Amino acid sequence: MQVRALARQEWEGEPAVPLGDRVFGRLPYQIPADALAGCDAVVHCAVSTVGDLGVARAVNVEGTLALARAARDAGARSFVFLSTQSARADTPSVYGRTKYEAESLLRDDPTLHAVIFRPGLVCGHGGLFSRLVSTVRRAPVTPLLAGHAVVQPVFVDDLAEAILFGAGRPGDYGKHVLDIGLAEPVSLRVFVGLIADGLGGRHAIVPVPMAPVAAALRLTERLGLRLPVSSTNVVGAREVRAMDTRASNTALRMPQRTAREIVRLGMAQRRDTSARPGSTPFRTLLVGAGRIGIVHAVTLSRVPGAVLAGMLDRRRQPLGLLRSVGIDAPSFLSDDAAHTDRVIDATVIATPPSTHLALARAALARGERFLVEKPAARNASELAEFAGLAARAQDRALVGYLMPRMAHLRPWLARLRSGELGAVRSFTGLTLLSLIDKRSGPRWETTKAVSGGGVLTNSATHALSLIYEAFGRPTSTRTEIATRFSREVEDSAVVTFDYGSFTGTQFASWSIAGFPRQENRLVVQTDRGTLTLSATAAVFESGDAASVVDHQLDHDVGFNLAPDYAGGGIAAELRELVGHRFAGPLAEPMTLAKALAIERQLFALYAQESSVDRFTAATTERGVAPHTPSLASDQVIWDLRDPSLDLSTSTRPTAARGVLIRAAQLAHMRELDPIDVFVTVPDFLSYTRLITDRQRTELVRRFGARGVTSAALTGATRTIRHRSVGFWPVAAALLAGELARIPGDFGGTLLLHPYLADLAIALDRLDVLQSLLDQMRAKRRARIGLHSNLGAEAANTVLLLQRIPDVVSLLTSPNASALDTIATWYARDTRAASTALIAEAGPAPLAVHRLALSDPQRWTRHSGSIVVNALAVFASEEATVERWQRDWSAMFPGTTAPPLPWAR
Repeated sequence: MQVRALARQEWEGEPAVPLGDRVFGRLPYQIPADALAGCDAVVHCAVSTVGDLGVARAVNVEGTLALARAARDAGARSFVFLSTQSARADTPSVYGRTKYEAESLLRDDPTLHAVIFRPGLVCGHGGLFSRLVSTVRRAPVTPLLAGHAVVQPVFVDDLAEAILFGAGRPGDYGKHVLDIGLAEPVSLRVFVGLIADGLGGRHAIVPVPMAPVAAALRLTERLGLRLPVSSTNVVGAREVRAMDTRASNTALRMPQRTAREIVRLGMAQRRDTSARPGSTPFRTLLVGAGRIGIVHAVTLSRVPGAVLAGMLDRRRQPLGLLRSVGIDAPSFLSDDAAHTDRVIDATVIATPPSTHLALARAALARGERFLVEKPAARNASELAEFAGLAARAQDRALVGYLMPRMAHLRPWLARLRSGELGAVRSFTGLTLLSLIDKRSGPRWETTKAVSGGGVLTNSATHALSLIYEAFGRPTSTRTEIATRFSREVEDSAVVTFDYGSFTGTQFASWSIAGFPRQENRLVVQTDRGTLTLSATAAVFESGDAASVVDHQLDHDVGFNLAPDYAGGGIAAELRELVGHRFAGPLAEPMTLAKALAIERQLFALYAQESSVDRFTAATTERGVAPHTPSLASDQVIWDLRDPSLDLSTSTRPTAARGVLIRAAQLAHMRELDPIDVFVTVPDFLSYTRLITDRQRTELVRRFGARGVTSAALTGATRTIRHRSVGFWPVAAALLAGELARIPGDFGGTLLLHPYLADLAIALDRLDVLQSLLDQMRAKRRARIGLHSNLGAEAANTVLLLQRIPDVVSLLTSPNASALDTIATWYARDTRAASTALIAEAGPAPLAVHRLALSDPQRWTRHSGSIVVNALAVFASEEATVERWQRDWSAMFPGTTAPPLPWAR
């Protein structure tokens, strides 16, 4: 018999299902299309025990029906539904009531081939039985709630045999509810006594009044505290009624056992920890808990065929930060500790370049696969030893040049190389970031002995890798660098490439204003048009012809934390790290040998560098002349958050569905009267930058006295709740400080920042997500919602919240929008029926936003709204152009700024 498992994420140990037979999704509706293909029977064990009726219905009723219909459509002969002994229409238990509703709906639809089991208390490893055994084992006295409650235990192995027997005979049992368990019920007090007898020694059982305990549990749940026993467990235990199990036990050929025997067998069962061929995921160690480390950690926790086995950093603080975010993996302060008594199959090296060689050498010596962040080598002198490692490691050593690995860019690079897009005339590479300025404190990036170089080494290599992948080695190059704020490394650089028949220029600065996130672009002019390659999308514009857009969301790379940025590349390289046999067919990986070719070019650029006050390179980008698109004003929400837009002087849109701004921009909205004002809260990237650079005075100035007080109180409260100062208490404090800036009578829409929303969703911290949204509800007149880049996963997860947001705004592709499907989900849930769905064009070349203005239905799939960056229309406005040219000239004096090539 072959078993396939549908679960929420990867696991180690039991059940030892082969990795190729593991599928990942989440109820109610996130069920992969091929999850059930070829299955003869589907056994549904997933459940929500949350006491909120809406959440419980979403999983226990709608999720069950969605899974049953998927099983039917996949051709499964039977659908086995594990219900509960407390399933009744009149039970006060939300769990029992929703299970009963699901039973009724399954029985009413003869096409679903449902076989329904109501097992008693299952005895074996895990679950409520194991918690009871642990409680009795810990102390000589057991406080007992609802000691009179009836218990009809069933040994887990007997239940499994019964399920298999019933699943093979849906025609015999499809119209019945099969009650399974001990025929003669015992009280919970007697049952606990049997556990105590099995453990040996004297043991006292003390009755505890149920009402005050249930009230206390409800209070702790409202405070977000997680305990082994829930208020649902208490209510369910009190309301359980005895089942007549004799007929079902006989029909299913259940062994006749006593309560004592069932308890003994349940306690004797042990987890099978033996590894079975093909069922052990790659155990991966993350080395380095910095900025990129958190992205790797979150993604590794969701990669099929891999588990995050540990996190290593020599500093306690960043490890504590990752744990506080919700990453559940052991942490270590030394390499020896990380490898003692544990097997590590692969290592992700996310540390500064000065550590790369030693860590890579050690990983290879242990026989581990490894992925090292770019650049692998700190300087040219390390290239030879890295080349030796590459020869020994071959495809077991990878490097994080992720842009050429991104699925939406690979085909366009191939078409460009083949000449399909025309003869190349010129190109412009762009790497822009606001990281280093006069207020920046000491950083490893600006210490040459640690980083190896400045903006060229640590930032521009993304664009450089695209240039190398597209055109290969140039005939000649010229490198000009300038230092503005750093002492040891360059802050700006301009590189000119000569390929004989064409030339190109790469501009790089990590000190230019207006780029809180690094932007990497390659813009190529051919005799047929302009190709723009960005982290989010590839766009080909050819004169009067319609623009062709290939979006990161158009490609399934598994879990993708940041499809608006570099998430697809990180997902691809981590899937490649765990090996083809787990990850499925993949393109050629970025091996160490391949990466070293890029780094030889990098260090050749440094070898010929000249330090300048003014650059001499010419801007080669021409671009297709922008056109003013026809506007669907009743659908468009203008995104005015872009730093290039000066709202105090810019022309502001007067015909729109609404505007999207930051809280700091509210003062400029007084004269504008759109239907709605949407505000992203908090301005997370800006505030965390101030914290990182220790600019506390500026943070206080922005918040004001009221905001600082609110942030302090909220931070203290959340710290007590989380029992430590960590990521989420700080996030809640920043949100509180931001909300204090918003007038109490604000009647627009507040949208939670996508970084916070997506981290909470990806790590299953729905308690945190609910808490942040509830914080926003303090603005009682405002509508509450969230931004998300996780698309259908985010929309599905929203249905598991106790209070559904009023608005869900999702990054969307023009080619693969899921909004129409999501709309059908929400129509089925009365709590979400009025939730507004909004599409976002997101960070992308301006051509994408102009297309969204002309044809919004490609994104929305219905009559909903779409968020479009106002630069799509106002990029040529005088004030915007002047500001852009001023910012450009400050970092690249002597050169002409290219047209604004993106909306960020």
